[in-house]
Amino acid sequence: MWKPPSYWSKVSPQQPASYIIYKDGLGYVYAKNGETGKIDFRDTDAATVIQSAIDALTSGRIIIREGSYIINSSITISSKSKISIIGIGRPTLKAAETSGLKLITIDGSEKIEIAGLVLTDHRAEGGTSAENAIRITNSSDIIIHHNEISGFWSWAVVIGTKSYDISDAPCYRVYFYDNYVHDCGKDGIHVVGSQDVYIIANIFDSTGDDSIALCSHSGGTQTKNVYVMFNIIKNVGYANGIKIHSGYQDKVEPSSENVIDVYIVNNIIEEPNKNGIIIIEEHSTISAPDFAKRVHIVGNKIIKSEKTEHGIYLSGGGQEVFIYGNEVSGFLTGVNVAGSPGVGNYSQIIKNHVYGTGSYSISIAPSDPGSEHINVLLNTVRNSDSRGINIVRVTSVIVKGNCVDNVYSHGIHLYGLTDVVVEGNIVRNFSTVSLSDLTKHNAGIHVGSCTRVTIVANAIYYGGGSGINTDGSNIVNVVGNVVYNIGYSGQETQTYRLSGIQVANGQYCLVENNITVDDRDTAVMARGITVYNITTGFHSSNMVYGAWEADIKIAGTVTLTKNSGKATITAGSTSVTVNHGLASKPSKVQVTPLSDPGAYWYVTNRTDTSFDIVLSTAPTSDVTFAWQAEV
Repeated sequence: MWKPPSYWSKVSPQQPASYIIYKDGLGYVYAKNGETGKIDFRDTDAATVIQSAIDALTSGRIIIREGSYIINSSITISSKSKISIIGIGRPTLKAAETSGLKLITIDGSEKIEIAGLVLTDHRAEGGTSAENAIRITNSSDIIIHHNEISGFWSWAVVIGTKSYDISDAPCYRVYFYDNYVHDCGKDGIHVVGSQDVYIIANIFDSTGDDSIALCSHSGGTQTKNVYVMFNIIKNVGYANGIKIHSGYQDKVEPSSENVIDVYIVNNIIEEPNKNGIIIIEEHSTISAPDFAKRVHIVGNKIIKSEKTEHGIYLSGGGQEVFIYGNEVSGFLTGVNVAGSPGVGNYSQIIKNHVYGTGSYSISIAPSDPGSEHINVLLNTVRNSDSRGINIVRVTSVIVKGNCVDNVYSHGIHLYGLTDVVVEGNIVRNFSTVSLSDLTKHNAGIHVGSCTRVTIVANAIYYGGGSGINTDGSNIVNVVGNVVYNIGYSGQETQTYRLSGIQVANGQYCLVENNITVDDRDTAVMARGITVYNITTGFHSSNMVYGAWEADIKIAGTVTLTKNSGKATITAGSTSVTVNHGLASKPSKVQVTPLSDPGAYWYVTNRTDTSFDIVLSTAPTSDVTFAWQAEV
């Protein structure tokens, strides 16, 4: 568990002070020496007194007592060690109306503490706003805690850079916790090229741009080991709750692994103007989708009432991203991975609860092929205005154990993938568009133009389209799935026939050991299984119940190497001809009577199109045989 470093201070008036800063009623500010009891510094300008106290110390503690202090020039802690500035009674340091003023700057220092202060300017009153509350450069072991920070036209708190060109001024071991940052002009806190930074248990309210922003740049120090945890972020005025980006606009260039090992954990983000959490490649000419790596986004609650933008967004950047256990509600897309090829490589999207989205709940859609090894596991997706899970143009994907419920379009939609496993998902109440328009239909699981696909042990219930639909896909294995009561009442009268499973326009397809059932009084599922235009494929050993048109429908040009079905010898007859549908004459035919035939039976007249089942004696009642044939 995280805890502050051992040298932190509790804000208490009983602690010894090197200097005590206070005001009188005549406009003077004093610095009283904590050891001698003498007044060492006295001035009407608060910044001059505070700065004189800092400059007089090699190390020590400065206590500022309650009151409001106008700061006319930057308070600078430069090349110092073990300096604490502690406010007692919530003293206010208010920047004078100077646009370029940085209220407190820390440079080239170590073991510095700022606590218990109210840092503000004239922004709320419509006056000239200062630039930053705190700017930290080239420093280490810095603690900023229990402060209130408001106003400032730029980044309220800056760690690791001196200016907008993102110049390299790295910081190490910076602890920013239990602060209240609000009503600032741009970012609440901006971290550049710094390492071991802890942003913990703060409140960010009404920041003008991103509440928390992390970046680095080519040739600069990596931003590494950053922990953003237990923060509350709300009412982001213009941009994002938390942003990881590759540099400031076009002034720097991204490169591999600018930002690595970031932990965004257990934050609450409410009503951002744009995205909840975004990893974005911000450069117009250079693509570096791996500029951010090993980012852990875990256990966050991200809420938006308007269905715009994205809850968690990998926009052209981010690899080895672990998205686990988040709650995302509202937004256009809950979790969105998009942009440059390679975005999202080796990422995991696991155990998230995504609901109430205006479009896709979870979407992985790079602009071109190139992304690979992305797993979507054990997520709960519900109440989507479009698709539940949408994945396109990715290689090596596992979609497993997800629950998808009440989605307007496809439950799971996969397009242009190679090497994909879809296993153990539950999809129900999909294609709800069909409730208002019976002519529209989407699938529980839809697979288009994919190669090497395994669809196994999924359960698809209640929806306005086919349970499983593959189209234009090759080397497809559809095994052990259950499809139950698909289609809405009235769709049985439409021209388009719903199938429990439909496999079309591909080759090397296996459809085996599936169960498709429609047990309603009026069945809507027309066909249990439809096979259309499949070369070098087969189906066998499936169970179909309640299909009103056909258990198995084979249409178009279909090349089967294995097939199965049922055939009946009627009472008084001794044979039945079976059209096996195989590519050529079967080498193996197995038949099993489903009731006592009262005589022996055999198979004869095997040809490229059919074979005969023969009884030695005509039965007195119909006898049905189950058959299986193989080339």
